[in-house]
Amino acid sequence: SCEYPAEGFDCDGNCASGDAVTINMFDSYGDGGGSVTVGGVTATNSGSESSTVVCVDLSVCNTVDFEATDSWSYENSWSITDASGAVLAEGLDADGLFGACVSGCSDESAENYNADADIVDDSLCEYALVQGCMDATACNYDSAAEQDNGSCEYPAEGFDCDGNCLSGTLVTVDGGLYLGEKSWDITNCDGDELASGGAPFAGCVELGDNYALNLVDSYGDGWDGTSMVIGDASYTVESGATANFIIGSCGVAGCTDAAACNYNAEATFDDGSCDVPAAGFDCDGNCLSGTLVTVDGGNYLGEKSWDITNCDGDVLASGGAPFAGCVELGDNYALNLVDSYGDGW
Repeated sequence: SCEYPAEGFDCDGNCASGDAVTINMFDSYGDGGGSVTVGGVTATNSGSESSTVVCVDLSVCNTVDFEATDSWSYENSWSITDASGAVLAEGLDADGLFGACVSGCSDESAENYNADADIVDDSLCEYALVQGCMDATACNYDSAAEQDNGSCEYPAEGFDCDGNCLSGTLVTVDGGLYLGEKSWDITNCDGDELASGGAPFAGCVELGDNYALNLVDSYGDGWDGTSMVIGDASYTVESGATANFIIGSCGVAGCTDAAACNYNAEATFDDGSCDVPAAGFDCDGNCLSGTLVTVDGGNYLGEKSWDITNCDGDVLASGGAPFAGCVELGDNYALNLVDSYGDGW
């Protein structure tokens, strides 16, 4: 009937050596996950929280090793508390340190470089020479610097240090949802492309006084809150697949396609508004040749099929529902209607 203490503890539950600390693990969803290793002991959690006591030497720096055990490690967090309940360290799904950890400078060129530092804090570094950016073309050039510390910052290409365009006008496209559906181009009055892209976008464009914006949504449901901003003006696709805007004056806007129903002979440039009739129809929806046949209405359209044959059995037309088309019928023909489910149309 002999009873033995857990490894590292005496029979009263006290640490055989070192100090008792508790690994507290938490899961925001309540289904557990993650593991934390401290002092050679690995703690896990199968629910909302768990606690595991381990013995460590608090006079040295101790490592907290977190490891993900599933795809939802962002739900996990941990803390290390001492015997009084004081929090020594805490974190999310990442490693940590606690105990007598030393913060220090990791820059070997500093006067107080500390190779033994447990925690890197280069804000502690001290130098014999004044540190800073010594490149006069950088945004953070420091004329007082005596030694370049690699901190120089430069503007994005085409911009100054204040984010202004060096040449041209700033054009941005951003915000909203489903950015991958967005595309656009900017053209001059002759139709030459000045710029094009998707979202997000930020760039400087030589626009001139007169130009056209052509905005497209590949899904056809508008720009979902995305906007193109030029100066103080904002443009978007409120609904549908496209939106076109003329800035300044490019002459007379309109449809320049003579085959379109809304052809404008006075238009000097095409604004994308052309309304071309469906193949086989005129602008009033009448058949150019043959007779209009439609199949539509009702329920369960996928069950419907049909064909039209002449008196010799040759198929003049066939299809399902919905359908609208022009068919050369002649005076005599047969209609053959089918419902695949057998319960009528």
